[in-house]
Amino acid sequence: MVIAEWHEEYCTGHALIDDQHRNLFSLVNQIHAMIDSPTMDQYRVGELLQVFAKSATEHFDLEEDLMTTYEYPNIAAHQNTHARLLGKVNKVLEQMATTHQIDIESVTPVLADWMIHHIRGEDQRMIQFFQSQPLPVGCSAGQYMNA
Repeated sequence: MVIAEWHEEYCTGHALIDDQHRNLFSLVNQIHAMIDSPTMDQYRVGELLQVFAKSATEHFDLEEDLMTTYEYPNIAAHQNTHARLLGKVNKVLEQMATTHQIDIESVTPVLADWMIHHIRGEDQRMIQFFQSQPLPVGCSAGQYMNA
């Protein structure tokens, strides 16, 4: 069952960011399918959540590097939304490690909703800002926007 359906309207125009977004959507759907399965494997759900957290961290690092390079004025707020999402994922992982239980309602619906709203809002505004700026000093054409 798909809980986070990718739509082309989510594309930012930055190839690497869009690929990472698609991967995060895929991971959320894999986690959801695993949780929704009658033979749910808590250990596997935890592994997939850890993969999601690692992939999200790598993705956030890329965005934050770009925001620093382009001197994005809303970097602090954007970083804060990244930190809050990772905090939610880590809280679920800690809960699973402690109680060996998973609150299904707190995982995939929250992740899917967050990603859709974040990509359609904050990420789109960030990319629009990048596109409105001259290329950073020392960067070749396409190095940042088409990486």
